[in-house]
Amino acid sequence: MWSLFVQTAIPIDEIEAKTQDVYGALYEANTIVGKAQVLLHGHKETNQLIVWQRHLFAIGHEFSNASPFGLDDEVEWLLTHITHLKVHVSLHEFILPNGTQAVCELRHAAAVLQRASREIFRLSRMRPVGSASVQYVDLSSAYLFYLSVWLNQEAGVGELPAKELNT
Repeated sequence: MWSLFVQTAIPIDEIEAKTQDVYGALYEANTIVGKAQVLLHGHKETNQLIVWQRHLFAIGHEFSNASPFGLDDEVEWLLTHITHLKVHVSLHEFILPNGTQAVCELRHAAAVLQRASREIFRLSRMRPVGSASVQYVDLSSAYLFYLSVWLNQEAGVGELPAKELNT
């Protein structure tokens, strides 16, 4: 059986498999952030992470049943939080993942979201995907990265430069 949504010779099975790859990566990222929240118990950013998790869950739901996640308000919410974090984060070089356990979990989730973005791009060549979803997943990786740097700074943990240090 062939795809009903796009005029391609891609079997529906391949589209479904790629859709499940996207859904799986989003679920994985959400699970990792859940682990970080346990470690951040009581921190003021926990509520924002819960809002973010609900948004990501809605996007995963879109991919699992093809219902659009189309509100630009969520993307605007995320952009606002990224802008706020960037103001408070000082980065002048590439850094390696390190720091508190929660920070390492957030950076792991950011890496999974980068993979999810690539999977969504590949899926978009097979069937339509919501533009708000694509943008939200792309921005989510940056959000978690800047949040992790800010959390390290707040905890007094220095970042580890990627460039080899003279030791």
